[in-house]
Amino acid sequence: MKYTVTLLFLILSSLISFSQDSLVRFSGSVIDQKTKTPLPYANIALKIRSIGTTTNENGEFEFKIPQAYLNDTIEINYLGYDVFEQPLSKLKKESTIKLKPSAFNLKEVVIRPKPPTYYIQIGLENIPENYPRQAFTGRSYYREWITENQNPISYKEAVFKSYFPAYSDTSVKNQHQVMLYREPDKLYEVALNKEKRDKQAAKEKRKAEKKGETIDTADAKMIATALSGPQAVLQTDIVHTREIFLDSNYFKKFIYTFGQPTTFQGREVMVIHFESKNKVEHTRQQGTLYLDANSYAFIKYHYDGVLVIPAYIKPVIFLAGYGIENPTFNRSIEYTFRNGNWYPHLIHTNIDFTLEKKHIFSSNEVSDFNIQQGLLFNQLDLENHDEIPEEKRYDNSKPIKEQVFNDLNLNWKQINTIR
Repeated sequence: MKYTVTLLFLILSSLISFSQDSLVRFSGSVIDQKTKTPLPYANIALKIRSIGTTTNENGEFEFKIPQAYLNDTIEINYLGYDVFEQPLSKLKKESTIKLKPSAFNLKEVVIRPKPPTYYIQIGLENIPENYPRQAFTGRSYYREWITENQNPISYKEAVFKSYFPAYSDTSVKNQHQVMLYREPDKLYEVALNKEKRDKQAAKEKRKAEKKGETIDTADAKMIATALSGPQAVLQTDIVHTREIFLDSNYFKKFIYTFGQPTTFQGREVMVIHFESKNKVEHTRQQGTLYLDANSYAFIKYHYDGVLVIPAYIKPVIFLAGYGIENPTFNRSIEYTFRNGNWYPHLIHTNIDFTLEKKHIFSSNEVSDFNIQQGLLFNQLDLENHDEIPEEKRYDNSKPIKEQVFNDLNLNWKQINTIR
């Protein structure tokens, strides 16, 4: 969660290749067969081709595929449920798909001869065998949105083409190229401390006009700029950005326990719960790891917790006239099985926090902020090993919209987004 800490500090400082005609669209929802409960972020993919998408937080989906792929089979996977398969030729253009809970869920917890950390360590040692041993490329959809009191102050979408070296090759970093980018024309302004910011902006504008200059007033987009950046999710993987609960140096700071085993993509899955004993790296967190019971590959992990503001930061916040409650966060990373290896599928991060602007002669202002980032890999190319040309590689220090190189002439109607 080092990224979460960095992102929060930025917030605080800121507040001072297919044609459209050839595509076929399927839509609907994925629910639990018995309870009818929507299943969020279910894995949807073609069985033969490496094209996929996911349901949104409400279990809804929209899936666009080339006309030529209608002879393929759709495959839907969700932890704890049987795999759903159906030929696309028999799938309705709009349908509700019901997943059956796996019978494996009814079994008791399997007694393991070793502690949970033993199997986590095996999983780490087996990374070269379980994850791509050859370089590959992929296309991903990125979405980021920030709200204040449920009003959107920033919303961004992008499509990336990415090059990934073999997981065992740590000498080469992941490379990315922006193919598409868009954001709304209009957003809400940040309400917190707006009156003071407007007065300061007006004062600066008057000074500039006297000098015959012009000046842009501070608005929500300027503040949102400091909050933006897909770099953290683009770099997320077990090799390059290992979470602290997967670091053997921190094992003693967590409690690990076995959970009830389950299934995913027809495989038996070992479940390990973890919880930090005290704060670790300024966070208190708890979550769950899912390992393939045969290969010990990490196929998914999710966790949530509280970010504890460091003591040395609190005086700075106080002097700036702000109060802040410890932010809460949750994060989920999921992989999908293709051709004998596990490939990245979905990364999702959510952060909630409340800021209070303190006033001496008037009532304090309070705003609730929410930040969400999601990255969905909806197309993998396991044969293409070409690196991204250096002049086209995404640079997080520059605005995204200035780095678009749409070599494939893509348009947004062709992209599988999160509905």
